[in-house]
Amino acid sequence: MSLILDIIIIALQLFAGWLLADFVTGVAHWLEDRFGSEDWPIIGPLLIAPNRHHHADPMHMTRSGFICLLYTSDA
Repeated sequence: MSLILDIIIIALQLFAGWLLADFVTGVAHWLEDRFGSEDWPIIGPLLIAPNRHHHADPMHMTRSGFICLLYTSDA
């Protein structure tokens, strides 16, 4: 195979991986919104509550620190 073809294949694989990751995190987010409850033990206050909070105040994420955003990430 030529070098150009290898580069194109790698670029397509990276793009497909990015799309798949975006889709999977979107599904996880939708599942949290649709079926999650803030009353669930452990994951309710740690994952569901912050997820619901950013729907009420979308700009809150921009005022939070990076570490704060990471610990509430489930993907």
